[in-house]
Amino acid sequence: MRGGEAAEEEQRDRRSAADRAAAVAIFAFSPAVAWLSALVLGVGAVLGGLAGAWMLSRVEERLLRFGVVLIGVALTVGIFLYPV
Repeated sequence: MRGGEAAEEEQRDRRSAADRAAAVAIFAFSPAVAWLSALVLGVGAVLGGLAGAWMLSRVEERLLRFGVVLIGVALTVGIFLYPV
């Protein structure tokens, strides 16, 4: 990559970061955010990621993939049967 192209890419990256920061600020101060639900969702995502990484080293990958798909299908069916 030449010097000019690298500078243009860096400028695009900075604009993109500024756009994302503005979106986060608007979202964070929006009264429509259910913060308790967001917190529970975030904690669940982190714990699920940690559990998945832990299980990957102890369970056959194919079985773990099947389990993830099975949970996804069960949650999808549950959402359709019992809408919020």
